[in-house]
Amino acid sequence: MAMRTRHIIFNWTSCNKGDSKEGREPKRSDASLRTAMLYMRNFGILLWVILSASCSHEATEAIDTAGTTERFSVDSRATANTTYRIMAYSTGSSNAQYKLATTGTYYLKNATDTELTACSLDDEGGTPIDDPTMGLNGTYGTYYLVFVSPGVKNNDDGSFNVVPTRNSFYATDPESETLGEYEVHTMSGSLLDRRAKVGFNFYKLNSESVQAFEINDLEIIGSGADGETVKLYPGTKQVIASEDGLGLTLTEATDKTTTNDAGNYLYYSTPEENQVYVAAAIYGIRDEVATALGATYTNNIQESDYLYMSCTMTQGERENISIRMALTSTYPELLPQHTYIFNITVSSNYIDATIDVYDESSNEWQNGGSNDTSIAIPKETIDIGTWEIVGTGNDWKAIEIDRQVI
Repeated sequence: MAMRTRHIIFNWTSCNKGDSKEGREPKRSDASLRTAMLYMRNFGILLWVILSASCSHEATEAIDTAGTTERFSVDSRATANTTYRIMAYSTGSSNAQYKLATTGTYYLKNATDTELTACSLDDEGGTPIDDPTMGLNGTYGTYYLVFVSPGVKNNDDGSFNVVPTRNSFYATDPESETLGEYEVHTMSGSLLDRRAKVGFNFYKLNSESVQAFEINDLEIIGSGADGETVKLYPGTKQVIASEDGLGLTLTEATDKTTTNDAGNYLYYSTPEENQVYVAAAIYGIRDEVATALGATYTNNIQESDYLYMSCTMTQGERENISIRMALTSTYPELLPQHTYIFNITVSSNYIDATIDVYDESSNEWQNGGSNDTSIAIPKETIDIGTWEIVGTGNDWKAIEIDRQVI
């Protein structure tokens, strides 16, 4: 507690000047001594009162400041009774970086309001009731803020329970914001469905020497099984899920005459209605996630892994070739409201993989996608890697190698 300094001058004068002579101690009568003691006692009381008043004033100011609710606003497109949970994660160069610091809940009480109102919410982010104590109160410093809407309950570690294959989860990207400055903080980022869609195309290299092939048991691993509840960490853009596979439906081409831009023949594809939802996240090992985030410390970054594709392939006399590809080793982050089509091209001894990336506008995410087999022109195509088919007899597998032309 800071105290204000008070300068008090006390003038001590002998009570019996007449008895004082040079070189001799002045004498005091009992009455004068009692008077001096009374002055000293009154001075002590006065000093105590002044200091107590100063401390009480400072303490009141601290309490009032701590009780102040941080003020927030959102863009005008929000409708009345839209609820928000605002997550504040620690920033800075310390082991607390990306650790959940605090959280508060708000709602847009009226459509015409310019500010959100602090409120209590149920676990599903509904039933808002005005309550100033539920806001971000007495929070000072710079934090990564994430707005989640509706304001559903979070886990103690700053994550949320999400079922990406079934339900949307809307949140903003983390934004650095300084709190405690008595100003209105505006949510500048967009609320996006923190999911991505995944599908596959399998092509045969355009060469008469390359035999036809069959694909079975196609799954992606690392995003959780169908209907599984995963933990989504919006602060570090990570997802923690089981190793259970998420199966995809493939449709075999009827005549195998359709080609891509490289002239390779389409053998299998995932129809748009069978593309699967996964959490939009950084799928990589812990150090790579830290690099993607620009994080200094990794204490609050989860141990994680890549997103994998798993399947078996039969080609000629080679049966049940085991294929397991790290789909995100060169492109770790799947962005929200994006569609990722993994293109797998098979030759006699090699498998080559790329990704076509479609953003939210090109795949008409908000409208549920188009009805065409080809979504749109991808905004980018990215090389993933090359795998060599190796083995003998009944033991075949694909192993990743340095890229080479196939």
